[in-house]
Order: sequence, then C-alpha cells, then structure tokens
Amino acid sequence: MKMTLVTLTLVTLFSFQVSAHDGHTHGPGQVQPTKGGVIMKGEKFYLEVVGTKNEVKFYPLKQVDPKSMMLTPIPLKDVKLSATFALPRGKKNESIAIKNSTDHFIGSIDAKSSHRYQVDVSIETMGEKEKLTYQIEPQE
Repeated sequence: MKMTLVTLTLVTLFSFQVSAHDGHTHGPGQVQPTKGGVIMKGEKFYLEVVGTKNEVKFYPLKQVDPKSMMLTPIPLKDVKLSATFALPRGKKNESIAIKNSTDHFIGSIDAKSSHRYQVDVSIETMGEKEKLTYQIEPQE
C-alpha cells in the first residue's frame, strides 16, 4: 500500500514538470496583432484596434495571400468606418470622430479614469460589412 502511494505521488509530481514549457505558440493559422492591439477577423479582412485613454487607432488589414499569415494594410480610401465607445458604467455610447492617418484611422476619446472600455465598430471594405465589438484595456 505504501509503495503504491509513493509511486502515485512521484508520478503526479513529475507529470507537472512535463507539461511546463517555455514560450507560447498560438498554433498555425492564427494571426497575431501587429501594433499591440486587439485583432478580429471579418470574412475577408482583419481589423486591429489599439486604444489608450485618449485615442483609438483602427488598422484595417488583409492577408498578403491565402497561404500566408502576413498582413498588409488596406488602403483607407477603400474603407468606410464608424465607431462608438462606452465606459463600463456609462449610460450611453459616445460617437468617435474618426480621421485618416497614413495607414490607419484615429479617433479621440475620453476614457476618464476607467480601466477598460468597449468600442463598437461598423466597417465596410472589400465588399463586406461587419460590426465588431472590442474590449480595450489601456496600458497607460
């Protein structure tokens, strides 16, 4: 009985070490955010949102080719985008005034002292319309 208990204890202890490993992989076929934000996939494109307490940036992206997970910016002239944001205990969504930048859209917000907020995006590009919802936790 003691030998069985000792054997089970040793097997249990060593099994935890086997599952521990360095690094972290998301597996093949998954796209990682390129700008440090939150990325979501539409049918034909990706949209990455990077938020701080003062501004939100929207990066419309597409795959270079179907076999590659490399992303390239979509020209802003080919994208229609509108967005609102809401604080966790806010009563209503506030519209975000969006301006074009070089390869992304940018909008000013006031997250006050909130540790997170929700951004709702309506985007139309590449013949597709999507409504995406992001939870942003600013790192400032």
